[in-house]
Amino acid sequence: MIGMKAAPESSEITISVFTRHKANCEHKDEPQHRKCTCRKHLYIYRDGKVSYRTARTRSWAKAEALAVEERARYDPAQILKRKLEAEAKAAEERERTSAITVEAALDLWLGGFKGQSDSTAKTYRILRRKISSWAATKGITLLRDVTAAQLDTWRGAWSLDASRVEDRMGLRTQGQFQTRLKAFFSWAYVMEYIPKDPAKALKPIKCEDEETQPLTATQFEKLMEAISHYDEDRRRDEDKFGVELKALCLVMRWTGLRITDVLMLPRTALVGNRLTLTTQKTRSQTTPVLPDHAVEALKGIPKRPGVHPGYFFWSLNSAPDTLGKHWAERIRSLNPRLNFKDEHGKSMQFRSHMLRDTFAVEMLLAGVSLEDVSRMLTHKSIKTTEKYYAPWVRARRQQLDEKAIAAMQKMGATFSTAKV
Repeated sequence: MIGMKAAPESSEITISVFTRHKANCEHKDEPQHRKCTCRKHLYIYRDGKVSYRTARTRSWAKAEALAVEERARYDPAQILKRKLEAEAKAAEERERTSAITVEAALDLWLGGFKGQSDSTAKTYRILRRKISSWAATKGITLLRDVTAAQLDTWRGAWSLDASRVEDRMGLRTQGQFQTRLKAFFSWAYVMEYIPKDPAKALKPIKCEDEETQPLTATQFEKLMEAISHYDEDRRRDEDKFGVELKALCLVMRWTGLRITDVLMLPRTALVGNRLTLTTQKTRSQTTPVLPDHAVEALKGIPKRPGVHPGYFFWSLNSAPDTLGKHWAERIRSLNPRLNFKDEHGKSMQFRSHMLRDTFAVEMLLAGVSLEDVSRMLTHKSIKTTEKYYAPWVRARRQQLDEKAIAAMQKMGATFSTAKV
């Protein structure tokens, strides 16, 4: 270029300003002229190569300021300075994030979930409470202080009869809780709040042994008998809930509703033999039909102090979770009179969910399709129904075997034993 210096032969960096004049500029032969309004550019020589760059200005002073910035970019002292500053900033950020508390990390994690259903939001509130409670009992404040050994020991304490209320979980619930627990720590690791993931080593919790447990007809009769004696074991009238317990169990048995859904029923939900409600967990609208004796039991619940007159069981002053826990305790108190055993002969504690299991299994055995039973249970997917009910019911398997045997006998097949 006319007027420009030849490129230096050394490996040094040269950055200078020059003017690229318009054709009619009187200084067009003077690239170093500063005062005209023609556009200014940068001449750059680096690593033996020449390049040009617009300064995006007509001001020589502004172009020179840009040249100074560019020179600083390649100045070894400036490069080292920026590197040290970046390292210091990164170390400061690592220290800041690694000092995050368990509570703050949980808030950030849960804050990232958008558009949750009520049931999902409730699940994560419970998760937050359990983690916070456990950390508090261990004196853990910072998330980075949680160790794999501590989590493994905590996991070993989970059971239906755990000493800590927060740790009382069935096997299926344990598996679901651990999945979410691992997701939380994995997120914290990816976000660099912790140097390593302490939950990564936790082995999966297998739930195959936690089978569906429907009641037999005999067991259900024993349950009704135990409920008839419930009030005898209570001294105070305000503790006698035998009438309510009978209605609660009958409605669950004949509708498959979850316990909280029944406990929150308003009296207006019952019209004739039909209930109309929206379930708490899946927010599904359902209209199950009750047999006469269940309707009579529900209508027979008296209005009592502490219960809202428009409801069968609920005062409206307690949260659904609290309501469910109170009645779960009353149901557990029936077990000394029951002495139930499962199909393998092992002792089992009666739980309200067994009534939902009973409804589902009896419907399947009566020939109701899996799809229809799934809708009755307000499951979001038929896969859920199939997972929890169809594979584990011995009576259903036996029924299918008998149908298969009968069909093969019609084809001329014979069987050496009466039962296969």
